[in-house]
Amino acid sequence: MKNVANTIEDLLEILAGLQGQSKIQIESSDHNLLYSLARQVFKGTGLTDRQYELSKEKLSKYADQFTALDYNFDDTIQNLKYPLREIDRSRWIKIVDSLDVDQLYESHKSPFIAVRFSFQKKLISAIEQINNKISSQPYHYDNVNKIKYYEYSEKNLYEIVSAFKDKNFILEKNVEELYDTISNFKKENHLPGIYDFKFLNLHPNCEDALIYELGNVSKDNILLFKDRSLKYGLNIDAVESSSVLTQNIANRKTPTVFVNSNKWNTDHLVNTLVELDRFPVVILLDESNPYEALVNSYNAFKNIVTPDQVSVQFRLSSENSNGFNEYIKENKLNSPVDKHSKIVYTSIDKPNKPLITSECDPKAAILLESRRLNHKMLPWLNSFDLVIHYDTDVSHFTRFQKIKLTEV
Repeated sequence: MKNVANTIEDLLEILAGLQGQSKIQIESSDHNLLYSLARQVFKGTGLTDRQYELSKEKLSKYADQFTALDYNFDDTIQNLKYPLREIDRSRWIKIVDSLDVDQLYESHKSPFIAVRFSFQKKLISAIEQINNKISSQPYHYDNVNKIKYYEYSEKNLYEIVSAFKDKNFILEKNVEELYDTISNFKKENHLPGIYDFKFLNLHPNCEDALIYELGNVSKDNILLFKDRSLKYGLNIDAVESSSVLTQNIANRKTPTVFVNSNKWNTDHLVNTLVELDRFPVVILLDESNPYEALVNSYNAFKNIVTPDQVSVQFRLSSENSNGFNEYIKENKLNSPVDKHSKIVYTSIDKPNKPLITSECDPKAAILLESRRLNHKMLPWLNSFDLVIHYDTDVSHFTRFQKIKLTEV
């Protein structure tokens, strides 16, 4: 008597051992796919048109085994237990003003980029491209309608469309127009900056201030302009320097920089500050054990500054000094802070009022230890366009406080 199988779904279930006692030997490369399809139909979910064709292709490889077990394979594979499921394979990108989703609250009232597609392996590289290029994950995913919603920004729109535009996506008219506008955007026509050693898109007063501080733009000082580009909001292409550390700091993406002391010694750091004309410099010391940091840093700077240009703005109690107060006195590092100061040492734990109210205007801050910052210090340090954390490792507190930094 012949074994009975009436539909292609029966064949899938038999092959996976979900129906009957027959044993079919399956190639390892087909195992996951065929078992997944078998579990799907066993739960009562019909095949899609593509799953149906794929099932016929894969099952045909095992036709001889089914026939040997007395199954009427050729007729059975043409029959369906469940109607084929219709899949909406439309792909489109739109901009929507808001999301009507119960679990989202007031924050969902701004524009979103809506991207609709059903998953396919051919889209994996495009999806990875988006994940690598944009800063935020999808704001919401509508699993029923297969729509991802991204927060709207011109950058997000550009990266999403760039990734999908050659993947048969339909672009809403305004999406296409915005993408074309962004693609044809030229920085020199809009962004304040220096292009071919010329100021463009700057207010004359800003140009005058820059020239007063750094001089007319030239090959000799373009590195200094690049170093100040965050401060002045200038667009300047990356600049090269004979010093790798100087180049890395000048081309930084954030005001805060981590300089690995295992890679760069204090002489490297001092030379960079000289090359970038970053004096006066304020150096923050930990009051619990400042002696070694003071001695090591002052020894690195003393060939370019005189003692009267150095001011240490705090002292320790006599029982806790451990040579700190004595070193300041012996090396005459007790000058008042004023417009002539080149290096000012202060506590990392609290703002120094004499420094803040003085005529000294520090151009950089250095932490000789990457550590958690007092909440009173953060606003003051945030006013600097160059803050250097000089240590062997970035403090986990720095990451916890979400301080964005560039590692060099």
